[in-house]
Amino acid sequence: MTPTSRKGGTHRYEIELTEFDQTVLPTSMGLDTTVWGYGGSYPAPTIEARPDRPVEVEYINNLPTDHLLSVDERVHGAEPRPPSRGL
Repeated sequence: MTPTSRKGGTHRYEIELTEFDQTVLPTSMGLDTTVWGYGGSYPAPTIEARPDRPVEVEYINNLPTDHLLSVDERVHGAEPRPPSRGL
C-alpha cells in the first residue's frame, strides 16, 4: 500500500472501511458476496513498515450503521506494544 503522505519522515496511511460486493465463492457460481473491507479490498491491504520509519494509520469508518451482527471495534495488534492477552 502506498502512503497517502510523507512528512517529517513519517509515512501516513488513510484506510477507509466500506461495504462492497466481491467475488468470494468460486467464479463458476456467478455470485458476489457483500463484504466489509479496507480500502475496497478484502482482505486488507498490506502496509510495509520498517523500524527506522514511523508510520501513522487513520481508519475512516464508512460502514453502514445498520447491520445484522454486533461489531468488534478493536483493531487487533494496532497498539504500539500490545498488553497481555490474559496469559
